[in-house]
Amino acid sequence: MFLSFPDFNIYSTPLLILVVQGLVFVGLLFARYIKKKNISDLFLALILLIVCYQQTCYTVGFMGWYNVFRNTKINYFLIPLGIAIAPLIYFYVKAITTSNFTFKKKFIHFIPAITLILYRFSIYFYDSLQPGFNDTQNGILKLSVDEPIVLPLLVFVSFAQMLLYLAFTFQLFYNYRKRIKAYFSNTYKLELNWILSFLIAFTALFLYSSLQDIIGSLIIELNYEQRWWLNIFMAIVVLFIGIKGYFTDTKKLNKLTFSFSPNPENIPQVKKEEENFSSEEIEEIKKRI
Repeated sequence: MFLSFPDFNIYSTPLLILVVQGLVFVGLLFARYIKKKNISDLFLALILLIVCYQQTCYTVGFMGWYNVFRNTKINYFLIPLGIAIAPLIYFYVKAITTSNFTFKKKFIHFIPAITLILYRFSIYFYDSLQPGFNDTQNGILKLSVDEPIVLPLLVFVSFAQMLLYLAFTFQLFYNYRKRIKAYFSNTYKLELNWILSFLIAFTALFLYSSLQDIIGSLIIELNYEQRWWLNIFMAIVVLFIGIKGYFTDTKKLNKLTFSFSPNPENIPQVKKEEENFSSEEIEEIKKRI
């Protein structure tokens, strides 16, 4: 049956609703960042935006995009930016738990994602110059280089990167929680629970995605409907993170200071005349010692 676009069905409608709601919180977080300059809001907004963007392929696919627009070039621009999520998660937690956090000289963490974007645009421009490009969905480099080589390699790179950054992020969180308990009677339980919930949600998403990749690559090829479950899970995580992240006040955490230095005014000062001892007094002190 020839589908018209958009087709709202049991697969496309839940994805569309959840993604739109996720984008609402992206807008709210961006607006709050512009107003209050809280950089953790910017990181969380970017995380949610990328995850919503990752849903585009399956959302429009289930809505009938590929059936109606058979020569679509959308695949070139559905860039797998999951490699940008891992460092963003780390810097989100870092921005919450670090006083006066700044993002200077940290763009190196996003070189893989920037390289991937430039690569995708490069192969699009090359393929677009080839004869017959307008009559097909994917061009020469997309079919001969991107899909058989780059995309499978990217799965392993993303897995290793996410594993590494999640390990560092959990370490950062637990070290911060130990310091809070050592220095403060109020351990800010609500805010710390939010960070832990945030990390657990993305860890569960990472494990589910990795399991699906392993099954799809080594055991049995998963079809479009079977891969839908990961995408609906991602959309639910986006909504949960958006709601909790927007309404949980984390600004108080990065305002805490862990350096307690005594006030010089409160330290008893020794009078000058008490500091001077005669040689006989010094010798007597030595004998006593």
